[in-house]
Amino acid sequence: MPHHLSGLVRNDNISSGLIIDESGSPKGDPDFLGLAAVAALVVVLILILVLVLLVLVAVLILLILILLLAKRAKKKKALAEGEEDGGVLASLQNEAALENEKQELLNMKNERSRTLRENVRDFADANPEIAAHMIKDWLHGGEGDNGQE
Repeated sequence: MPHHLSGLVRNDNISSGLIIDESGSPKGDPDFLGLAAVAALVVVLILILVLVLLVLVAVLILLILILLLAKRAKKKKALAEGEEDGGVLASLQNEAALENEKQELLNMKNERSRTLRENVRDFADANPEIAAHMIKDWLHGGEGDNGQE
């Protein structure tokens, strides 16, 4: 019998149900051998399960890091656009101010036109003969009393 197996043949191994013969093959209770194989299989499966869980945790941590970095990049981009938008906002405010000024000028012109129309109506109401003569002259192309302009 080989020297490294000499301790396995003693009586303490007989009580556990495992006997190693001189050829090195295990001999003994078949139920014990089946349980030992199942126990070894369970240990291997547990180790595989732990390994899979470690891989999943690592993938989850990487995913969280990627999401955080993407969020940070998005914030930086939004801040950069906000600074650009500040210039755009000032430009839009200038355009709005110009539009308001244009509107005020248009309102002033419209008010002046309305005032002039009212003045012409008042004049025509007060002086119908002169207004009729003016209209007659306009219709004839602005010719005067003696046919001259």
